[in-house]
Amino acid sequence: MKQISEYTLALKEMDYEIAVKKLKDCHCELFDWLSKQDGVALVNDDFGHWAVATSGMQNVPRNPPDDIQTTFFIEKAEWKDSIEEAIKYAIQEQV
Repeated sequence: MKQISEYTLALKEMDYEIAVKKLKDCHCELFDWLSKQDGVALVNDDFGHWAVATSGMQNVPRNPPDDIQTTFFIEKAEWKDSIEEAIKYAIQEQV
């Protein structure tokens, strides 16, 4: 059976504040990297997979931040079982 990390479990239970705190406590360097990227998005699907989307398109907001509609292009290989894996994959692919 696959081990579920504390932050993934917190997210599945919809306790986002606890999940974000656990992520920041455990993986500061990964979130620092992610926060310094332009035009990327951390995305999850209905099956608990995560990806860092680096390509897609959106309408241009008139007064950012504003409502937008976004479409991401995510390849099968980019989907990972955890946030940590998704960010590490994105870092690896950027190099």
